[in-house]
Amino acid sequence: MYCLDVFIFATMSSEDYKEALEAVNAGDSKKTKLAWYLLSGCGGAEVDAKRAVALLEERVKAGDEEAMWMLGICCQFGIGLAEDIERAESLYKQSGDWKIPETINFILLSNSRAGKGYLRIKAEEPDLIEKLLLLEKLLVLAPWNTLDLCFDKLKDAGVSRVCELLMRNTSVTSLNLRDNGIGVDGAIKISELLANNTTLTELNLSRNNVGEEGTKKICESLVKNTTLKTLDLSYNHLGVFGADSICQCLKKNQTLTSLSLRGDYLENEGATCLAELLLLNSSLKMLTVADNGIKDDGAVAICEALLNNSTLTKLSLADNQIGMKGVTKICELVRKNSALRDLTTLTNPFGQEGAEMIKEALKSNPTLTSYLL
Repeated sequence: MYCLDVFIFATMSSEDYKEALEAVNAGDSKKTKLAWYLLSGCGGAEVDAKRAVALLEERVKAGDEEAMWMLGICCQFGIGLAEDIERAESLYKQSGDWKIPETINFILLSNSRAGKGYLRIKAEEPDLIEKLLLLEKLLVLAPWNTLDLCFDKLKDAGVSRVCELLMRNTSVTSLNLRDNGIGVDGAIKISELLANNTTLTELNLSRNNVGEEGTKKICESLVKNTTLKTLDLSYNHLGVFGADSICQCLKKNQTLTSLSLRGDYLENEGATCLAELLLLNSSLKMLTVADNGIKDDGAVAICEALLNNSTLTKLSLADNQIGMKGVTKICELVRKNSALRDLTTLTNPFGQEGAEMIKEALKSNPTLTSYLL
């Protein structure tokens, strides 16, 4: 029997479950509603996926579009019946009038780019409440691994509800909240999620506005979090204060392996702070500080630190303001560091002379396999 994570939400009470059960036993048409309970275990119902599928099959024959959508998910994930991707696709297409296609875009198992547990919520539907109610049901119905909510205009209120839904979820490992207008209040909720959720490994918060204060709150939770491995805070107006919060946090956190701070106004001071971190942190493998107004002194500080760091394998210094002084130190790093596998310095004002110096240094490094000038 396939048992789903249990979420108790207001629209699925024990009274509603009993009412639906009695109605079905009396020959009424609430079979689709009863199927919700049998799949989720909410309202005191005992999980029975096979019976739920049988009820949905009856309702599909009667033209119930919600039942078509639900049965499609059962076919996609093999819940209560054999996995059948072709039928899942067919059922999703038939359920078009049940409002689901307006807000939900299913990426099926046959799509190798996304994988089995990928759920994408579109930004086309303006009704946030309806969108979140659908998300709530979807999180119960199937074991999604990736939840993609980018460009969804959730803002602080919406992301707060998403965090509440994920507090007890044990299947979602990757969460994309890119470009949702998230500010400090939303960051506080994300911090609470990180303090309680033990399955999330990837979090994309790029192109929001969490700022210095929001970053500080998130970092307070990251000190104790032992599961998150990838964090993208690009274009969040972190500034030097935000960079300092991250550095203090990652001196203690030894789980995070990938950090992106592109376009966060770090400048030389923030780069120097990160350099101090690189001397102490032994878990970070990928670091992006592109487009941060970093000049020679900041680049020199990072390169100096990496001369004594054996764990970072990927570094991006692209789109900064690094000149010849910085190039000289980059060349030294290339010659002496054997851990780096991927280094990017695109769009910096060191010109052809600097590029030729770096190319010459690369000849003495057999381990650096990817370099973009």
